[in-house]
Amino acid sequence: MIGLVILSCLLISSFALTNVTAFKSDPTVYGPRKAILYTAPYPPSAHHWFGTDDAGEDMLVSSLRGVKETIGYALAIAICRLLISTIFGVLYGLYAKKSRWLFQAFFRPFRFIPAVLLAVIILTPFKYESPLPESTLFWIHFITLVLIALPVLTEVIGEELHYQLQQEYIIPSKMMGASRFHLLRKHLWPYFTPRLKIHFIQQVTQALILMLHLSIFLIALQIADLTRDISNNYTKLMTTTWEIYTPVLVFFLCFYSFHLLVKGVEQILAAPSSQQSRKTEISTTASSQHDFTPLHSQ
Repeated sequence: MIGLVILSCLLISSFALTNVTAFKSDPTVYGPRKAILYTAPYPPSAHHWFGTDDAGEDMLVSSLRGVKETIGYALAIAICRLLISTIFGVLYGLYAKKSRWLFQAFFRPFRFIPAVLLAVIILTPFKYESPLPESTLFWIHFITLVLIALPVLTEVIGEELHYQLQQEYIIPSKMMGASRFHLLRKHLWPYFTPRLKIHFIQQVTQALILMLHLSIFLIALQIADLTRDISNNYTKLMTTTWEIYTPVLVFFLCFYSFHLLVKGVEQILAAPSSQQSRKTEISTTASSQHDFTPLHSQ
């Protein structure tokens, strides 16, 4: 609930401040005889609690405006990751038998290779001036962030389905000749749908972390999101520190809200099983007390 409230406040603020210019100050303040007294960026003050950027724009307002693009980009990455990995995970978990070891040999190394390392290696050639148009660079960046997570997520989904396929409640259907598609539709999918919700939110958080790491390496899309502000202002860490701390703080709130959402969904999914275990324990205790017959001395 707390994570949803934080995320809602961030998104509402982001959309509400999209075209607001009331928080912007003049980039240059003149004194008598038109002498320059101050120039932006201005440090934190009573008018601008988090300071301003080089254009006199309030840093908090500017950072909040980039929330919707940041979250939207991370959501798009997570959706594509989950859709593709679910398709290949179903094929891997249900239909790969003799070739299972071959897929495992391909998937397992990606568990130990940092995703940010792969992204930096792939995207560094496009970091500086490139003859490619901006739209092409966008799709290269987007596809790279999607493909990097597919091997690990595909293996996780496939292994979960394969594990459930070996459970006792599946065996009677298999003995009666049920097809794997029938098992997936009637038995596995109802169990696995809640798990996909957790995987989706986890992929959003992982995409946010990867975007943050890439922005530190000065690899970020030139769209109005938080990673662009972090990447462009990273060199000001020792000078006008508020220009880097403010977008990092807002970015942390975005990440923390999704982290709380993951914990909340996990607790909701764990609640029915714990209640069922509690009911079973109570019924077992009641039946034991009912079956007990005291011995009366004669």
